[in-house]
Amino acid sequence: MTVTSSPVIDAVVRDLMISFEETASERDKKGGTAKEQRDLIRQSDLLGLLTPKELGGYGHDLLDVLAITKKIAQVDSSLAHLFGYHFLCLATVDLYGTEKQFQYYAQKTAGDKLFWGNAFNPLDTNVNATKTKDG
Repeated sequence: MTVTSSPVIDAVVRDLMISFEETASERDKKGGTAKEQRDLIRQSDLLGLLTPKELGGYGHDLLDVLAITKKIAQVDSSLAHLFGYHFLCLATVDLYGTEKQFQYYAQKTAGDKLFWGNAFNPLDTNVNATKTKDG
């Protein structure tokens, strides 16, 4: 398996790992949210790894994402989970949406540094969606 990385991406990942490792134990004991670390991931531009270059991303594939997720997991498994899950959400649009939808969300992801995830379990029968007046 060959991962197409770059010195720039490698350096960004290395810097993130150092930062995450320094705070992981304390954050784990404290609990709560890792907003500061998620913001560091946003600022790193790595959220656009899967976005095609012509849409403003890096044009990498899932093998690259998995390799980086594995590296992050070496120092903070929770952040690795969030990082990897972001790409699962984006890949879901690619798999189940239209090409136009994927292009739109991939470009917005890279350009606006969007971090995808969800806040519910789809198997939870107590979750209800209600359409609002504004759609």
